[in-house]
Amino acid sequence: MRLELSHIRQPETTVAKVFEPADLPGEGEEYRVIAPVELRLTSHKDHDRFRLVGTVKTQLELECSRCVEA
Repeated sequence: MRLELSHIRQPETTVAKVFEPADLPGEGEEYRVIAPVELRLTSHKDHDRFRLVGTVKTQLELECSRCVEA
């Protein structure tokens, strides 16, 4: 997942994006993304520096270390 910041010109910008699980690399990970990734953040720009404040919401599927099932 990549967020392009080069087009942001204002000192403060609100960003809301949704990434589908199929759009995310997951090969070889210890988890699997099973729901869309909802990204909501505010970008605070100061010259060439950015500060991002917000939330990321999704559902992950992990293997249980005790019973070795999802």
